[in-house]
Amino acid sequence: MLRSCELQGMYAVVIDDIHKFCNNPWTPAAAQVYYTHFSSPWTFIALLGAIISLLFSATQAYFSLPGNRPENEPTPR
Repeated sequence: MLRSCELQGMYAVVIDDIHKFCNNPWTPAAAQVYYTHFSSPWTFIALLGAIISLLFSATQAYFSLPGNRPENEPTPR
């Protein structure tokens, strides 16, 4: 049977990783955001839809500028 100091030497890397994870200030903050705002799968789907609609709006705004229209498309009158 191994003594406790030998076990600590064998698992020193694992113990350090656990301490780094637990002492990271972003870990509880990320968990709080996840459990507060993403308690339902619908909230994630809504976030995804909002991001897609913002990308479409940005694309539409980019192509609505006069300098960004394709060459062969006539300008509307």
